[in-house]
Amino acid sequence: MSSVGSRWIDLRPLKIRAVKVFTIRTLIWLVVAGIAGVVASMTAGLLVFVVGMAFLIWRLTAALRLKPLYGLVIEVAGAQVDAIWGLDMNDIQRLTETIVEKMKHPDAPSTVIKFQRAPGAASSINPPLL
Repeated sequence: MSSVGSRWIDLRPLKIRAVKVFTIRTLIWLVVAGIAGVVASMTAGLLVFVVGMAFLIWRLTAALRLKPLYGLVIEVAGAQVDAIWGLDMNDIQRLTETIVEKMKHPDAPSTVIKFQRAPGAASSINPPLL
C-alpha cells in the first residue's frame, strides 16, 4: 500500500440533469393531458395531468434528495482501488486517518472501527478490523 486518500462523488450534474428532464417531461405531459382533454373530456385531461405530474414531481424530489458519496481510495502498486464508500464524510475521514496511522506504526495493536449502518445496507456486514 503506497498511499491512502478519500474522494467524493459530486451529484450536482445529476441533479441539474434531473431538473432538465423534469422540465421536458412536464411539457410532454402537458401535451398528452391536453390531447386527453380534447379527445375524452376536460375532467379526464385534468385527471391525467394531475396524476402524471404527481409521478414526475415524485421522481424529481427523489433525484434532488440524493446525498453525496464519500470514498476511501487506496493506491497499491500504482493502481487506485476504491475500498469503501459511505454517506458520512466523517466516517471515511476517520478510517483514512486510522489506516495512515497504522501504516506509520505497523506494530501497534489492532483497532476496531464501528460505523453506523446506512439505511438499506445489509445488516450482516461486520466492522473492519485494522
